[in-house]
Amino acid sequence: MGITANNAEVLQELIQKAAIEGEVVQENTTDFGQQFKVDWTVPDTAGIELRTIWEITRTNSNPRLISAFLNHDKKL
Repeated sequence: MGITANNAEVLQELIQKAAIEGEVVQENTTDFGQQFKVDWTVPDTAGIELRTIWEITRTNSNPRLISAFLNHDKKL
């Protein structure tokens, strides 16, 4: 996809869209709070998937991004 440090805002925009349009595929409760795995297929990429993992803690109800990665091998 050509994302580098020079155009990191592209990834930021994709993460924002994934948070809104993605599907929660797994929920877990940890010692810190709740974690949500969200999958979203990046448009116009022949099925590249962006997975984000979000956390809501007991002390902060605002979701916090803890991980994001592109899966080039998974075709939905």
